[in-house]
Amino acid sequence: VIQVDEENTYEGEFTAVQDRSEESLKDVFFKMCDEDEALDLEALQAAMLAVGRRLNLNEAERLVKSFDTDGNGTIEFDEFLAGFRRMVGMELPHGMGVERFGSGELYEGEIFEDKRFGVGMYTTGGPDQQWYLGGWHLGYRQGLGIEGRFTAKGVMVPVAVVQCQQGKRKTKERFNPEKLAHLKMLRNMSLVVDTARKRATKARQLVQEDIQLGLNRRCAHAVEVEMAEEEESEESEAGENDEVHGDSHAVERTLSAGR
Repeated sequence: VIQVDEENTYEGEFTAVQDRSEESLKDVFFKMCDEDEALDLEALQAAMLAVGRRLNLNEAERLVKSFDTDGNGTIEFDEFLAGFRRMVGMELPHGMGVERFGSGELYEGEIFEDKRFGVGMYTTGGPDQQWYLGGWHLGYRQGLGIEGRFTAKGVMVPVAVVQCQQGKRKTKERFNPEKLAHLKMLRNMSLVVDTARKRATKARQLVQEDIQLGLNRRCAHAVEVEMAEEEESEESEAGENDEVHGDSHAVERTLSAGR
């Protein structure tokens, strides 16, 4: 589970950016750079793909701004190395899971390094919720999918079968419940969403178990500390009693000597 902020969360599988040796990063950089030994936007995308990060255009533009410390619009090797090192250990949704947004929007399905990728279902927020169930590529709707709405009781109603490219609808056909291909598409894609929901539930359970385990450990530690303090207090009281008895014996010996 990743808590992005107070309103937005992700529950499901994730990965972390792995470190690479400086030599391997240098090898990738100089294969992709231009004659000025620098990376432009497209070259940075290719270089990041070579080290295991697949970026869409929007991410690549943000990364150029992040890496480009001298502000010249291109990435030199020192900037590439330092920028990549800052990313190491970053946790990214990856696999299957559920994204929830404070606006009420929801995504359930496959994710690749924090981007909708594969098959998933996106639901809009607000009172008139609509949904899209279908293919995604690097965060954009891609390929076949189904658009629909919800009834007042929350029942999904398929409306149209669409073909998308880079997030834009290219073709649209009314959903036909008597058409086997449409029903098969709906069923198969819904299975992916169901699996993503199960992964999210499992992730939530694991986190709750981990929290409970931590609480149990802290409680056990607190009890141990309390018992140790009680034992120390008892030993201290016993020592004081021994001193009192020792003083009384000394007095008795003094009185006996006087007699």
